Amino acid sequence: NMPDKVAKVKLSARLTKSPLVLSAANYGYSAHMELIIRAQAFQDPENVKMMTPKEKTMEINPFHPLILKLLDLVLEDPESETAKHLLEYMYDAALVSSGYFIEHPKEVSGRFTDLLGSVSGVDLDVQVSEAQIEERVPEDYDEELDPEMEHPEFPDFGSPGFTMDDDAYLSRDEL
Repeated sequence: NMPDKVAKVKLSARLTKSPLVLSAANYGYSAHMELIIRAQAFQDPENVKMMTPKEKTMEINPFHPLILKLLDLVLEDPESETAKHLLEYMYDAALVSSGYFIEHPKEVSGRFTDLLGSVSGVDLDVQVSEAQIEERVPEDYDEELDPEMEHPEFPDFGSPGFTMDDDAYLSRDEL
């Protein structure tokens, strides 16, 4: 779905450390100009979409190891899900580093959380119990070592009135 996000993709001769960057096309808005347009007081979301076309150029560093890995994945299987995910991660990182607005921050955050879980070998679907936390606290740990330090009271996650889920966090569009 990159055609929905960028107008042009080209090889870059100027990149040395980044796998890719996003820049404004000839008649597109810079990241700063997009932020100014979005910040207008009486904006209509439909007008913002019309005023901020997808005139971004994706510049790819052909000598970066991640781009080489992406090429290998696509040559092996043009429909590779791993390749799609890798490209999405690189696009998200380029979006942030280039200063562009993140349209769906919840999705980006979810992808990065999944990546962190994968890299660290953590199964994110496993529920952590209070007993697992308590067994990791050293026996010689004394909360009274520093009487000046505040120790927050944690909510009773099992109480019927306490719920916390992904829907509790709203994106900018939902506010």
